[in-house]
This record gives sequence, C-alpha cells and structure tokens, in this order.
Amino acid sequence: MHRFSSSLLIFSLMLFGLANLAFSEDYRDKSGFSFTHSAGWLPINGSLKSELIDGGMTDTAKDYLKKQSFDFEKIKVLLIRNGQDDFLENVNVVVIDGKLPATQEFADQILKILPQQYKQMGINVDNFKSKIQTFGSNKGVIVDQRMNPSETVPNTLKQRQFYMASQNQEKSYIITYTATPETFKDHVKTFEQVLESFAD
Repeated sequence: MHRFSSSLLIFSLMLFGLANLAFSEDYRDKSGFSFTHSAGWLPINGSLKSELIDGGMTDTAKDYLKKQSFDFEKIKVLLIRNGQDDFLENVNVVVIDGKLPATQEFADQILKILPQQYKQMGINVDNFKSKIQTFGSNKGVIVDQRMNPSETVPNTLKQRQFYMASQNQEKSYIITYTATPETFKDHVKTFEQVLESFAD
C-alpha cells in the first residue's frame, strides 16, 4: 500500500510538471537571449508589433499597445498580458553595455540615482527598496518602486526591476515588471518565471 501511495505521488508530480510546461511558452530574441513565460502573455518586439496588432491580440491589448509609447529602439522585447482590462501588466527587457555588479554597494547606488533620473523625466516615484537576489542561475539586484500619478504616468503603478549582468558578454539586462498595486501579486509569478529561465 505504501509503495502504491509513493507511485501515485510521483505520478501526480509528473503530471503537475507537464501541466506547467503545457501552460508555458518560450521566447528567443534575435539578439541572443531567451526565456520562458506564461501562456496568455504576448512577446512583442519592433518587428512583431504590426503583425500582432493585425491578429492574435485582444482588442483591448491592441488599443493599449497603440496608446502606450514603448520605445522599441531601447526595449528588446515587451511581454504583455493579452487581457481585457484597462491596464495590462507587462515585462520588458532592455540590454545595455557594460557589467552591472550584483553587490549591495550597487544596490544602494541605484536607490540614490533612480529618483533623480525619474524626477528629470517628470515622473514621481517613491517607496524604493533594493536587495541582492538569485533566480535560477541569475544573480542580480532587484528593485521595487511605486510610480505615482503625474503628467507622464496618469495612474499609480508598481514596478519591480532586476539588474543582471550577462554571463557571456560585456553587457547587462534590465528586466522590468509593471502592474497596478492591486494586480501586482496576481502576475508577479510570470516575472519570476522569466527571471528563473532567462539565458543568453
């Protein structure tokens, strides 16, 4: 009886793993990095934007994408939840030159620099927190912040950013998750899945 229970448990865990794989999708960017993300989220880059607007997206997602000013010269990919809500949670990946160290000193430095940069952009941001964290094999600095209503940002938003150096080349990634304060916890697992599976 004990052996049967153990076999049933192992089988259930295998099914659970297969179910998770079935509801995940892979994205590989032409610049070399890749990650896995939840189904129901659409990866968009400069070359895919018009194609996705023509088909595959909800009308709400199409309108949202048209209204937002995402700079696809800077953003390599925007992963957007393909939903019907007024605000659609998203994750974006920006690639920069140079190595970003995964140190507390750098984490503290970010908290000094970011508020000034946002202020220059007309964005009111506060509630900063930072720490070193590892997701899968990726170690970096994770930063939380709240974006308050302003001319640039009409609604209160919550952001989590991960600053991570590439393991292979002299470049780094800034991976940002943006949601409303009310929906942040509902979709943060998608962000964590991206970080855990991220490879270059």
